[in-house]
Amino acid sequence: MLSRNYSVVGNAPQDSSNAAKIDSAEHVLRFNNYKLGDHSSVVGSKVTHWVTSFYSDVVFREHQHILCPLPLNVNKYLVKYPGTNRANLKKAYVQFMPVDIYEDLIKLVPKPSTGIAMLYWIHRTYGLDRSRVFGFNMFDRSQPHQLRSGKHSQVGLLECCVEK
Repeated sequence: MLSRNYSVVGNAPQDSSNAAKIDSAEHVLRFNNYKLGDHSSVVGSKVTHWVTSFYSDVVFREHQHILCPLPLNVNKYLVKYPGTNRANLKKAYVQFMPVDIYEDLIKLVPKPSTGIAMLYWIHRTYGLDRSRVFGFNMFDRSQPHQLRSGKHSQVGLLECCVEK
């Protein structure tokens, strides 16, 4: 899937430019309906992997490497996500999260976001290096974030598995 030289770029606003560091990585992962354009001076312009949940509001993009951090290739999980654009699942080769990793994740977080699921997949496969993760404001405790509330704190899960 990846080498240890990666950048994972979420869609949250960033205060400072990380463009050079992001673009220097061998693999750069971007999520769902990511935007570059005017923001490329802050978030870089490189994309090697598109990470998508295939929800109906996600515009399909042609990419050589498409990652889906849900096992939507297995019908028992596909039916749990009724908002999935099934036609887009068939448009390209997609690497799906392995079922065993997904099953471990949903024991901790029953409905993980695309970002949380991808970060967990990387954590389980390689170890997650926080210095290679950008655009995820859930790590900033001074910022309000929906993933820190409710019964299952997805942030607590990540803080446990992130290499500092």
